[in-house]
Amino acid sequence: MLLYRWIDAIALQVYRQNLVPHSDIRKMRYAMVVFTNEFIKLV
Repeated sequence: MLLYRWIDAIALQVYRQNLVPHSDIRKMRYAMVVFTNEFIKLV
């Protein structure tokens, strides 16, 4: 799905800029996927 590519792109950008540790990036990506899935269910 196209939304997941955007989520991956955001996570990669955060990783490249070293804004947060790698484990937190994985948690952030997972949270964004869950939020997106729940939003899709509502719509």
